[in-house]
Amino acid sequence: MKEPTCPHIRAALCQAALEGGFTRVFRRGVYATTEGPRFESVTEVENLRQRGADIVGQSMTPEVYLARALSICYAGLYVVGNFAEGVNEDWETQDYWDLCLQIARPTAQVVLNALKRLSARPECRCRSYTRALPGDWYSRCPVTRPT
Repeated sequence: MKEPTCPHIRAALCQAALEGGFTRVFRRGVYATTEGPRFESVTEVENLRQRGADIVGQSMTPEVYLARALSICYAGLYVVGNFAEGVNEDWETQDYWDLCLQIARPTAQVVLNALKRLSARPECRCRSYTRALPGDWYSRCPVTRPT
């Protein structure tokens, strides 16, 4: 997918995160999506790492595809809540939930501050990525035209 997240929303989130005291903010990377709700196995994490994933999560798809299909600008704020099975020291599920409670308010504040930065009419290309099919598409495509 070409540029899955809106560059304007992404920039606003990054700036708000830095100003909000988050010290490790990444502006780009490879996000691998898995099916949830569950934690990935050691083998899954290693396989995704070998394929180039920088972060693994469960909340970017199908959202990003639905937003693109509707010509909606989309971006997300993804907070690393654990270092995955086999990547770092052992961790307990309660550690994850404790972290979620600890970062809930600061993360919400980042989103609110990012929203204040956004224009109601962004000058981005997001809407141009999804275009209506050409008028002759169905005559060239071996599918039944929807009614």
